[in-house]
Amino acid sequence: MKKIEPARSERWMAIAFSEDRMMGDDAVIECVIDAGFVRVYSSYNDDKINKRMEDKTAGLSNAAGSYVNGVLECSFDHVKKDDFYPHLKDLNHDFYLMFADGDAISGNIFPHRYDVLPPVTDVPVDLQSMESVGGEGPRFPLVLAHGCIMIMCWVLLPGIGIVTARYGKPLLPKTHFFGLKIWFQIHRGCMITSVCMTLLAALIVVVESEGYSKIPKIPGKQYQQLHPPLGIIVIILAITNPIMALFRPGPESVGRQLFNWAHWGVGVVSAVLAIITIFIGLDLTKAGSSTAPMAVMAVYVVYLAAYLVAMELLPTILKTLAVKQTKFELSANLNLRRGSHKGYDVTTPLPTAPVAVITQPPPTIEQENRVKTIMLLIHYVITGLLSVVMVILLATHPH
Repeated sequence: MKKIEPARSERWMAIAFSEDRMMGDDAVIECVIDAGFVRVYSSYNDDKINKRMEDKTAGLSNAAGSYVNGVLECSFDHVKKDDFYPHLKDLNHDFYLMFADGDAISGNIFPHRYDVLPPVTDVPVDLQSMESVGGEGPRFPLVLAHGCIMIMCWVLLPGIGIVTARYGKPLLPKTHFFGLKIWFQIHRGCMITSVCMTLLAALIVVVESEGYSKIPKIPGKQYQQLHPPLGIIVIILAITNPIMALFRPGPESVGRQLFNWAHWGVGVVSAVLAIITIFIGLDLTKAGSSTAPMAVMAVYVVYLAAYLVAMELLPTILKTLAVKQTKFELSANLNLRRGSHKGYDVTTPLPTAPVAVITQPPPTIEQENRVKTIMLLIHYVITGLLSVVMVILLATHPH
């Protein structure tokens, strides 16, 4: 075993023999710098806690080590099988090998780094062979599933459902689907699906974490600990909104406007918090994500903000374009008259014949709705593509 580190007074490194690629019920051999000497000890992982054996050198012999110029190195012999110590593994069998390192004080080890997962061999290793082995950090498929589902149910579905409710009401006013206006069916379908998928994703991560997810405190990344509580708030808000909808007042009720604002507020706050939570989740160690999904997420946020501003300003933009068109046609007609009287000096007044000015009428509601419909369809496509790209990047990144 060999580990190169910056020169420090006390460090440790360890190898664990595991029946799977996860920490828990593993036999461990530690190389620890203790008061300037390299010691080799036997320990074991009890779930997520490492415990040193009562006989620190159980199963070990011929231990030696050194720490020179920042290089920690140790060697030892280990018995293949020892029934007297229940925490020692039978090394006649194949095991995954796990590697870790960290700081130590007076021979007592501190937990390994949490910002980088300890590497684990890809397959169980035959300890009787002399082949080289390699591996990466452990994979967490349930965490990956949780992240992919959350991206779909808080980027794709609200991106369609909330925007449709805001801008789709005047579109296709006479088109109904199962007795209700199509904009409402799109909105309701997206948001109910989002709630159901959110609950599924929450259940998946609870199973993975065996309860409440505890994020370790990493220097410089303390914000990561906000991921679980923010996720719980998002789930509560996501459940609250459809329950509120069940008690929606009638169209003519005095409380309808208050309901509309409350329903809108809860939906927007939950969507914003969900996006923040996803950003944090993509940075978690267990997610194993590259920067690519986070970059696409940032692009989506910027795009969505620009799109919402454009949709709000659309009526003003269309009217401004109509006014500019009118001025252009007026200028064109005057230039035409001046060109037809070439005998006049430019300072000579033109004849007072009436000028035909073609004015551009302001855009009608139908024209505005046609533009909105096109922009809404484009938004569906862009939101869908960005969501799928994020999921693919997260799922295919080598963890």
